[in-house]
Order: sequence, then structure tokens, then C-alpha cells
Amino acid sequence: MLAAKSTSAASRKTLAKPAKSTKPATPRGTLSQGLILRTSLAIIDSDGLAGLTVRKLAEQLGVSAMAIYRHYKNKAEIERELVDLVVGDYDVTSHSEDDWKEWIYTTYANMRDALCAHPGVMPLLDNASYQGAKALAVADRILRELLDAGLTAEQAATLFHMLMANMIGSVVLMNEESRRAIVSRVADAEEQKRQRLLSFEMVPLGQFPSIAELAPHLAKLSDAQQFRASVMQIIKAVAG
Repeated sequence: MLAAKSTSAASRKTLAKPAKSTKPATPRGTLSQGLILRTSLAIIDSDGLAGLTVRKLAEQLGVSAMAIYRHYKNKAEIERELVDLVVGDYDVTSHSEDDWKEWIYTTYANMRDALCAHPGVMPLLDNASYQGAKALAVADRILRELLDAGLTAEQAATLFHMLMANMIGSVVLMNEESRRAIVSRVADAEEQKRQRLLSFEMVPLGQFPSIAELAPHLAKLSDAQQFRASVMQIIKAVAG
């Protein structure tokens, strides 16, 4: 009887054990740096930069962590190339305008679109980001356009950094719905604006009177027109 109970308990324990789930393995010989970067970007889009680990990356690809390390020394090396991947996908400088100011605006608007699509890479936008060949090429092209427009070296460098800070800041201040609307080019822009206005108007009036008073203006901060106006204002302030 005791043996029967032991057998029954063992059976229940066996039945309760969940089946081990495994991702389909990446076919032998097909793992590449490009595939690793694409998968890393997908993880960041889903879980944020903190969610990217070599272990999770290996699980997603169905390979061992050692297979990842054959292509990259560590996670930091992968992260350094992710900005370049996004820059290359959006090809932000491949356009032409007669007015240099319009060219600058369009370039930074394209960058804004890229970051709205992949906001998880924003923590990587430090000086190390410019080590990538594609990111360096974009920076060099922008600076050349500014110098060719007649700006001094100091003005060109100042304007480059101010516009970069403005662009990144505009994305940081957006909520997820606003970023998604920009990426998908949704037609209900008015509804998005209404929702933003409501979020500011609903703050406790007694505690935050200035926010409530300026709600109509604050709600416009992520609008395309407002972003364009901010770019042009910064250009005027620096270049005259």
C-alpha cells in the first residue's frame, strides 16, 4: 500500500512537471551578425534595452550563448552596432531640398521617425553611438551641409548638437501612443491631439495650475508642425 502511494505521488510529480519549451534552432551555418542585430533590435523594441541579454538573445535564436560570442565579444559590442542598424534602415539623409534649412529639418524629422519606431535605442545615443560608420556618415553629411550653407565651424557644431538634443527630447516626451501614431502615419491625428490635451487637463488644478492653464500648448509638443517650428527656431537662433 505504501509502495502504491509512493508510485502515485511520483506519477503526479511527473505529470505536474511542465514540458520544456525550446525555440527552433537557427540552421547550422546561418547565424550571422546581421541576424543577431535584427533579433537584438526586436528584443529591445519589445522589452526595452534592459531586456536585452545574451542569454535571451541565444534563446530567441535557438543557439547557445557561445555561438553569439563567436560573432561578438560581449553585449556592449552588439549595442554599439544597433544605432548604426537603425540609421542604415532609415537612410535619413537620402533626400534633396533646395533650401538648406528644409534639408536639415527633413533629416532630423527622419531621425525622429526612426527613434519613434525604436525608442529602446535612445539610451545608446551617447558619444559612443558615433563610432558606427553609418552614424558617422550622417553626422558628417549634416555638418557639411551646415558649413556649405555659410555657418562657421562653431555655429555648425552648436546647431548640430542643439538640433540633436531637440529631436531626442521630443521623442522622450511622447507617450507610446504618440510614437506609434507617427510610425504608422495614422489618420486620426486629431484624436491623438485630443487625448494628449485631456491628459494635461486632468491634472489636479489646485496642485498644478500652470500645467492646466497651458494644457492646449503642452498638448502640441509632439505634433509634426510643432517639431518643425522648434527646428526652425533653433536654426534661426544659431544661424540668424
